[in-house]
Amino acid sequence: MQNGQNQTFVKPNSLFSGGSQPNLFRSFVSNKGENMNHNVNDIESKSQSSTNANTPMASPVKSVNLLPEVPNTTNVRKLTPKEEHDCQVIERLIRSYFLIIRKNIQDSVPKAIMHFLVNYVKDNLQSELVTHLYKQENFDNLLKESDQIAIRRQEANEMLK
Repeated sequence: MQNGQNQTFVKPNSLFSGGSQPNLFRSFVSNKGENMNHNVNDIESKSQSSTNANTPMASPVKSVNLLPEVPNTTNVRKLTPKEEHDCQVIERLIRSYFLIIRKNIQDSVPKAIMHFLVNYVKDNLQSELVTHLYKQENFDNLLKESDQIAIRRQEANEMLK
């Protein structure tokens, strides 16, 4: 397949097939005419030949370049009307998807608050109140008659006499 920039991109028949052909990561002929084929077997043999059994292992920080160099020129082409339409449709679908997700998250926030905060308070409020109510040091204060109640009781006694 040629792209008009003097670069030939080779598409393997089946990248994931179990056939006898090697799996190519990417194969192309650069502007200089040199063929840059990278396949799994070549990379494995290069990595094994660089470290033999007598030498220490290579540093894990050392990078392995699995991809060819980036071409200097890029092929910029206009999209066909069908491709533009497809891009617009995909963009609208993604926007609507994110709006749906945003709405779901907005709906789940009050539910989460209700679940974690309100239900916890509802379940534990009575036990907490009973715990504070039955403390020994509060008995005298709780059983003491307030001044207003004492006055009303005296007035009610006088009215009954």
